[in-house]
Amino acid sequence: HTHRLDVLAANLARSLKSGGQLGFVEPFCRNEQERQEFGRAQIEAGINENVHLLEEWHDAFRRVGLRRRTCLLTTAFAGLTMVV
Repeated sequence: HTHRLDVLAANLARSLKSGGQLGFVEPFCRNEQERQEFGRAQIEAGINENVHLLEEWHDAFRRVGLRRRTCLLTTAFAGLTMVV
């Protein structure tokens, strides 16, 4: 739940071997309203709860040279496979 999505993407891409794949499941929001509501109780309790729009995840990985294959598991989470 980083607030530094570009740094995370760069570190993940750097640690992959050529042809390597990264798969993970991470929450995302589809719009600003969902982002504002996501984790509100945790944030109010002082927990670091950052969430990003799906397009922000895609953009961050694209900027570091990863290609995306997405498998939508539910409307709240997506499994992303990133390929170097």
